[in-house]
Formats: sequence, C-alpha cells, structure tokens
Amino acid sequence: MKKPIDILRYLSRKKIIKISFTNSQQVLLRFILGMLNIKIISTWLGASGMVLLGQFNSFTQIISNFSGVGIHQGITKLCSQYKNSNKKRYLIIGNSLFLVTVLSLITSLIVYIFAAKISLYLLHSLQYYIYIKLSGFLTFSLSFNNAILSIFNGLENYKTYIRANIWFAIITFLTSIPFIYYFNIDGAITALYLTSVINSFLAIYYSRKLIIPTLKAFSISKYINKRLLGFGLMLLFATSISQLSSILIRNVIIEAYSMELAGWWEGVSRISKNIFSLGVAALSLYYLPQISKNKKRIELNKLIWDSIKITMPIILIAIFIIFLSRELIVYFLFSSSFEGMENLFLYQNIGDAIRLFNWFFAITFIIKEKIKIYIISEICMAIIYYTLIHSIIPFVTIEKSTLPYLINNVIYLFLSQFLYRKYIL
Repeated sequence: MKKPIDILRYLSRKKIIKISFTNSQQVLLRFILGMLNIKIISTWLGASGMVLLGQFNSFTQIISNFSGVGIHQGITKLCSQYKNSNKKRYLIIGNSLFLVTVLSLITSLIVYIFAAKISLYLLHSLQYYIYIKLSGFLTFSLSFNNAILSIFNGLENYKTYIRANIWFAIITFLTSIPFIYYFNIDGAITALYLTSVINSFLAIYYSRKLIIPTLKAFSISKYINKRLLGFGLMLLFATSISQLSSILIRNVIIEAYSMELAGWWEGVSRISKNIFSLGVAALSLYYLPQISKNKKRIELNKLIWDSIKITMPIILIAIFIIFLSRELIVYFLFSSSFEGMENLFLYQNIGDAIRLFNWFFAITFIIKEKIKIYIISEICMAIIYYTLIHSIIPFVTIEKSTLPYLINNVIYLFLSQFLYRKYIL
C-alpha cells in the first residue's frame, strides 16, 4: 500500500495532473465568476428573469452551434495532428475561420427571417424580438472566439489558451454587472452582445501571429472542410440537443407549475452546468490533444482509464461536498424567491457525476470521427429524454423535476459503454 507522500509523488508525475493544475487558475476563476453571476441574476432579476435569460442563453448556444462552434473539437484534433507542419496548420486554421464566417452568415439570415416566431416560443413575448433579430452578431463572435481557443488547445499553446480564457471571463463578468443593475433583463442580454464583441477583439490580438500568415497562405481545402463539418455535425447534435432539452423542460415546468418554480430548476441547472464546465475545462486541455493522436486501441483504453482513476475520485468528492452544502449554496447564491430549491439537488448531483464519467467515453466518438454512431446515439437519447420529461415532470412534485436528467444519464452510461466496447476497443 502506498504511503500518502508516495501517492502525491505519483500524482505529480502524471501529465494530466500537471496540466490540469496549470489550467486550474482559469477554471477556478470561471467557476467563481459563474457562481457570482448566478447570485447577481437571482437577486436583481429574480426567478422569472433567470428563466427568460436561460431561454435566451440556450437559444444563442444552439444557433452558435450552427454557426461553427460544433467544429471546435475538429479544430483541436487536426491542429494537434499537424502542429509540426506549418503548411497544414495554416490550411486548417484558415479553413476553420472560413467555415465559421460562412455558417454564421447563413444562420443569421435564417434567424432574422423567423425572429418573431422564435421570440414568442422562447420568451412568450415580442418584447425581446429585436435581440433575436440581431443575434447573428452574437453567434459569429462566440463561434470565432471558440475557434481561436480550439486552435490554441490543439497546438498545445496552453499559456495563451489559459490567459485568453481568464480575460474572457473577467470581461464578461465585469461588463454584465452594471448592465443588469441598471437595465435588468434587457441589460443582461445587451451585455452578452457587448462582451462577445470585446472578447473577439481580444481573440484577434492573441492570435495575430497565427492569423496574419494564415490569411497570406489561405486556400480552400475540400478535404479539411469535409472533416471539420463531420465534427461539427456530431457536436451540433450533442450540444444542440442539450440546449433544446433545457428549453423544453423550462416550458413544461412553466405549464405544470409556474414561472417561479421553473426558476428553481434553472438555478439548479446553472450550478450543474458550472460543475460540468469546471470538470471538462480542467480535463480537456490535456485530454483532447492526447486522444487526438493516433494511438492504438490498447493505448487509448489505458489513457482513458488512467485519466478516470486519477480524476473521478476528485470529481465525486467535489460533487458530494456540493450536495452536503446545498442549503448554504441556495442561501448565499440565491434570493428569498428560491427558498426550497435545495430539494432539487439530489437527482441533479448524481446525474452530474454520471455525466462527467460518460464524457470520457463519449468524447472519443467525436475525436475518432465515428460520426454515424454518435449521431444515432444522440438522437436515441434525445427521444428518450423527451419521453422522460413528458412522462415524469407533469405528474410529480417540483422536487423530482430533475429525475429525468438522472435517468437519462444512467441510460446513456450503459449505451456509451456498449458502443465504446463495440466500436472503439
């Protein structure tokens, strides 16, 4: 049996721990700012405001996926594979930014045409119609920023990746405070537009040494665009389905209970998203470039399980602490209108742990370009989740509104293990 000091030495030699620790400063900062943002929104906008902002955020994430965010895993993989070839690297970067621009223009035009219908369905009002119409600007900025971050990740330029993420988080948080305070929900949405544009200028500054030679050597590559679109298609299904599910659940809870109780679900969901983002952000900086390399099946399996053995105990302890502290979390992060929300944590937290475990396997289908298998599995899980939402939420108390999330993740656990053993190993 290893002594405590031996365990510490063992962990210190693991590259995943070293890189994750280096990345922890921006991950922790984003987590803290995310929690503070929840406090600000719950206090100044209330439960109903949180629901409306959640609907708008889900919508912008979906159209951002159509605008190119879905290709960012592909950018990371290709940049990692060809980082030692300047010609191929510039070709990948140039075509990535080209795709983001073209897809953003197409998406923006579609949203502009159907803005009124979208506003009525999402926000139950035409009051925010103009924000939907102009959301094309927001989606391009988000897509561009994520593409730049993915390039840094694939090239293993960790310092710039971390520095850019830190500034993105700080600018977004500081800009949103005065806008939310003075202009409420309108200010919160306006701040999203403003910060995305500011962050895009910052992304250009950090990537200027890459973009300038890329523009000089730019040429369209059908091969690279086809591969990137394959990744985009997979990520489009994964992330869009998640956001569509969130929109659906909010609407179902509003109809079954009330806007205020939907705010409870939104509050727990925001904490859950911060937990998942924290875990994925800490792991992906090392993990994605590693599984992107052409590893043999035995090596890949060893990498996955070694990563799980090292990181999952830490993740489980953190989630358990969050569950034990749920009453304090609600008290400090939310206003009095959220009293009683702590009863929604149990199923959500268990689902979070299972979802993070699933991530290690699900991401391999994306990186290894198992497009058909991944899309079919995501469609199946979306249908199951949709069925669970309508079969459970209208017939149970608000405390069990997170039960579909848990059951869906359990089902996906078995499915992902089956598919991993059949198509990856």
